[in-house]
Amino acid sequence: MDTDLREEENRRRDGRDNGAILITYAVPPEDAVVDYLSLTLPLTGLIDRKIDAPIIHGHPLFTEGISQLGTNSQFPKIGVEWVRDIPTQSLGLNEKHFKNSEEFSLFLNEISKREDSRRAAPKALIDRFAKETYFQEFSHHVESEIAIVGFASGHAGRKTAQWLFETVHSLLLLMENDLPILYPGGRVLLPDSAEPNLNTQDFPEPLWGFEISVRIVQIRSIFRTKPAFLFPDIKGFDVHLKGSRTRFEGNFGLSDYS
Repeated sequence: MDTDLREEENRRRDGRDNGAILITYAVPPEDAVVDYLSLTLPLTGLIDRKIDAPIIHGHPLFTEGISQLGTNSQFPKIGVEWVRDIPTQSLGLNEKHFKNSEEFSLFLNEISKREDSRRAAPKALIDRFAKETYFQEFSHHVESEIAIVGFASGHAGRKTAQWLFETVHSLLLLMENDLPILYPGGRVLLPDSAEPNLNTQDFPEPLWGFEISVRIVQIRSIFRTKPAFLFPDIKGFDVHLKGSRTRFEGNFGLSDYS
């Protein structure tokens, strides 16, 4: 055992240090789609039709989003909602051990630069990780399903919703090409089908809308510092072979943990 690892083990032997856990996605699922649509939708000419549809987080019928040029103060608007994750194990990913490095420190620094609302880990945890020496990483592929839902209202609501659907659905082909460039390690799966003719009577005026689901295939990694309970308390043991006259004695390297 080298000196650094022995020192780290000694710091954790009192049982009070259970390590720390950091969860990361190659692509921030909801944020990446919101950012991409917010960038590309204004380039499609819809604003020339006086269609101002803000891209918001969450379902547009249940979250706030204000249109400045639309038919009223609430719609049209488009919501992006992270619906579910479908994890799959991948041979060769799973689990590995590594030592802190300049590359990993830069990786942590990039995460800490994100807005607080765009990362699960608080900055204090990321700073703590940056000071650690040894880590474990558990990785697997995950398909993040993202629902893109748009609604419009007013006398031209149905046609507005159709134009929005046609435009957003077409932008997904561009997103399939661009997102892996913006977020290396991610891939976009286009939908097999989409619903362009939603409507609801649950509001004071009729609403027309659409829903499209896409999937982002990416790697989710869970990093952790080695917790105290993974350092063995056993100092030595004997091995006996049943039915054999051979008897082994020794600590098999466990003295290194003394």
